[in-house]
Amino acid sequence: MTNRPRILALFIPTLIAVGLFFTLNWADNFSAREAQYAGMDDDMQPAQLLDAHAQGPVQAYSQGLETVIFDSTGNLQYTLRAERQTQFENRTSLLTQPQITLFDAGRPNWHISADYGRLERQQGIRGDATGGDREDDELITFIDNARVDAAVANSSTLSLQSSEFSLIPNSETLRSDKAVKIVEKGVSQTAVGFEADLANEALYFNKEIRGTYEPAR
Repeated sequence: MTNRPRILALFIPTLIAVGLFFTLNWADNFSAREAQYAGMDDDMQPAQLLDAHAQGPVQAYSQGLETVIFDSTGNLQYTLRAERQTQFENRTSLLTQPQITLFDAGRPNWHISADYGRLERQQGIRGDATGGDREDDELITFIDNARVDAAVANSSTLSLQSSEFSLIPNSETLRSDKAVKIVEKGVSQTAVGFEADLANEALYFNKEIRGTYEPAR
């Protein structure tokens, strides 16, 4: 897959509040830190809160996020939606209820969702079909109840479930070292660690691979 220049369009619904938060350092007292992180999702699990504090000062907070990405030919490449977004100084963002739809020839192809997500820009992520590295790939990690489902327009019936996986949207590549369950056309398969090339519908499992088949009735 060649590196495709992208055109970014960011749409923000009516219910949005974006503002700069206090940029406090780690020497601040507990009450100041609580004020800094006010507005973050109250339902966020402790693991995500710890991860949030590890990112440094908060720059902005928003609700009702919707991002639309087009390729260089003007075709819709993918959309990203989230109920909430907290952006940090290093441009990493934490997402609540993230949902991505990958498109093929303008039609929805895959739906990807989780309870939480982490969006970061990575340099030198492998994933290009030519074997090269790109310096501007976005890496989105889906956390808790992470799943991939084929869209209605997709002839596949694949459904993938895991506790966590990472997606490079530009190459439609998924990776994880966690346990995964795949269900498609009566075949149920589990493994630990996997890589998925959604563009070519190819799956690679690492270890502890087990599968069962239940014929259609």
